[in-house]
Amino acid sequence: MATGRLRHRRVLGGVETVVLSPGGTRLALVGEGRVRIWRPSTGALHTVDTARDRPVRNVAFTPDGHTLAVVSVGLDDERITLLDTSTGRTERTIDPGARGPLSLAFSPDGHTLATVSGRDLKTWDVRNGRLLKELRVDGGVAPPVFSPDGRTVAVSGAEEVRLWDLATGLPRGALPTRSLAVTAFAPDGRTLAVGAGGSVALWDVELPDPARAIHDIRAAVGTAPARRSA
Repeated sequence: MATGRLRHRRVLGGVETVVLSPGGTRLALVGEGRVRIWRPSTGALHTVDTARDRPVRNVAFTPDGHTLAVVSVGLDDERITLLDTSTGRTERTIDPGARGPLSLAFSPDGHTLATVSGRDLKTWDVRNGRLLKELRVDGGVAPPVFSPDGRTVAVSGAEEVRLWDLATGLPRGALPTRSLAVTAFAPDGRTLAVGAGGSVALWDVELPDPARAIHDIRAAVGTAPARRSA
C-alpha cells in the first residue's frame, strides 16, 4: 500500500486551475484574477495580479519550471505573459494577435513557444519574445505538441493532424481524424497517439533526421554515375 507525506499550505481566495511543473518543483494556482506560484520545497509563494478584466485562460510551465506562460483574455485579444517562477516578475509579454481561443506549448528545451489560434500556428523565441515562424493550419485550436527532439510540432484540425517541420515551415505529413484530437508523442518520437471520438489510434511517424537526409542525398548525388555525352 502506497503512503505519502502531506504537504499543505493554505492559500487565501478561490482556486480554479492547478498546474504542476514538469519536475514537480513548482505549482501554479489560478483563480480570482491572480496567479500564485508556490514552491513546496521552500514554502515560497509569489502572487501575480492579472486584473479581473483579463481573466486567465490557461498557464504552462517550461520543462525546467523556471518560466510560466500565462494566457490572459481581453475584450478582443489574448495575451501571453512570461513570468519568472523564482520571483513572480514579468520576463516579457507576447501579443500573438489571437482573436480566438489560444492554446500553447513549450518545446522540450524550453527555448521555443508554439501558439495556435484559429488557422494560425506561430512559434516564438522564449528568450527574447521574437516571432520565429507563422504558418497556416486547417482550423484547429487543440494544443500543439512538440516531438521529443523539438523539430516537429503536431496540430490537430477537424479532419486531420498535421505534422510541421519547424526548420523549414513545411508539413511533414498528415494523419486523418474524425474530429478535433488530442495528441502525444512517444518518448522516442516514433509513435504518435491520436485520441478523438472516444478512441485512440497509434501511428508510426518515423520522422527522418533532416541533417542525415541531406547528407544521404549529397552522398547519393556524389556517387551517381556521370552521364555520357552524345
